Amino acid sequence: GIGGPAFANELRTRMPDLPVLVLAAAGETPADYAETHAVFLAKPFTSESMLTLTKQMLADHKDAVA
Repeated sequence: GIGGPAFANELRTRMPDLPVLVLAAAGETPADYAETHAVFLAKPFTSESMLTLTKQMLADHKDAVA
């Protein structure tokens, strides 16, 4: 299958304005996603922090997700 960084790059290639939120998998670091321009949320995180970040990303990219 396709790995997380490759998937994020594929999304950005097809839809450059699409906000991408990455929920960290075991052993992943923000550096793994540096070229994807995705927002990286490291574990452990709270549901509140994920919700806040998701709302902010959607607000910042209203046109891309409409």
